[in-house]
Amino acid sequence: MDSVAFKNEVWDFLRFLHDYTDRTFHSILEQYGLTMMQARILGELTFHDLTIGSLAECVEILPANASVLCKKMERQGLLRRFRRPEDERYVTLTLTDAGRQAAQDAICSLEEKYGPFLQEKSGEELEEIMESMKKIRGFMQQMCEYREQQ
Repeated sequence: MDSVAFKNEVWDFLRFLHDYTDRTFHSILEQYGLTMMQARILGELTFHDLTIGSLAECVEILPANASVLCKKMERQGLLRRFRRPEDERYVTLTLTDAGRQAAQDAICSLEEKYGPFLQEKSGEELEEIMESMKKIRGFMQQMCEYREQQ
């Protein structure tokens, strides 16, 4: 396979994945006034407080974009941002009760909607899919590293 054909396959796959991810989750998240990225941020903050920088790493966006999103989510009452007294350059994020509730409600809705479907799948099948996603991610990282070394 030549590089152009490979690029086209990757592009088609990513477009398909984006479209179906949106179709799968958008209507549920929309009920709670959440975008996919906001839901992802709530999910990360459900487990522990994070700085803007560490959150940006977790969700793989630029820190400036994470900051803008978090300011919006703060205005929506979903999270609080506060500067560390010892070093005000760091902004720490924590969920509000409303943010925690929105995250929990969205998770419950997703489980209600897709839990039965996932229960029909074997553990081996789900593990195989997860392993394939890891391989794709690793392969794309290797391609980027290769390009950066050139």
